[in-house]
Amino acid sequence: GGSGWNVTNTNIAGATAGVWLRQGASNDTVRSLTISCGVDPRTSTLETFGIISSGVALTNSSDGANNDANTFALNTITNVQWGIYCRGAIGNPNDNVTIRGNIIGPATLGPGQIGRGGIIPHHQNAISILDNVVRGIGLQSTDTALATDAIAVGGGSNVSPAAATAMTNGVIARNEIHTINNGKALSAIGIIVASRVSPSNNTVANNVLRGLLANSASPDMAGGIVVGLGSGDRIVFNSLRLYGDLDGVTSATQSAVGIRVASAAAANLTVRNNVVAVGWTSNKV
Repeated sequence: GGSGWNVTNTNIAGATAGVWLRQGASNDTVRSLTISCGVDPRTSTLETFGIISSGVALTNSSDGANNDANTFALNTITNVQWGIYCRGAIGNPNDNVTIRGNIIGPATLGPGQIGRGGIIPHHQNAISILDNVVRGIGLQSTDTALATDAIAVGGGSNVSPAAATAMTNGVIARNEIHTINNGKALSAIGIIVASRVSPSNNTVANNVLRGLLANSASPDMAGGIVVGLGSGDRIVFNSLRLYGDLDGVTSATQSAVGIRVASAAAANLTVRNNVVAVGWTSNKV
């Protein structure tokens, strides 16, 4: 994680970030920073970002063309809604972005937790998401912020059920994901892969997931790895140990799942050589 400069944005307004790469920023490296923002995700849903690569507006919906070949490595990020958010442009995805070796979120929910998402790539081609620790994401039932989904790595979608963007030829590998909790009856997801561009040919491999809980009601859910849409994706050699009580103040009414193919339109999918151990409990599901 970060061992260089500390970057703290103390602004308590929304649309703030530790680092913002604006449209046309390419071949840049953001490395070894310790990043946090001023808004507490436990009490507010104002948009804050540890690192964002986007368009001309500092939002998660602003398309950022030509933000190619950037590297985000060895950073430590806490106390934001979104850890690392990369959004290319519709019809002009970012190419060859690398997100490697970052620590996103605290070890447990509490001070410094991430509100909504750890690593979120939209409209990306050949992105590499490797060797990151993504943890401490979501909301507890006692937190006062409005309910939102909690997603560790959202390949093509920042919500569940997935709203697919473009995600092609990506690799999500060797990441450690844990403590992804939603006590507000919405979703908690470890990894989503959802691309509306076909073939998508993404690979999700050798990731380790544990400690994922949500007292969800349909259509929301707790899920380890979820394929929302795509063609030619590979889900291989991942290890999932998912356990604990799903129920919070209210009981879960939607079943949780280790690996789920959530769309009948997902095609040519390979799911093999994964280890899935599920030990969730609930009063209702």
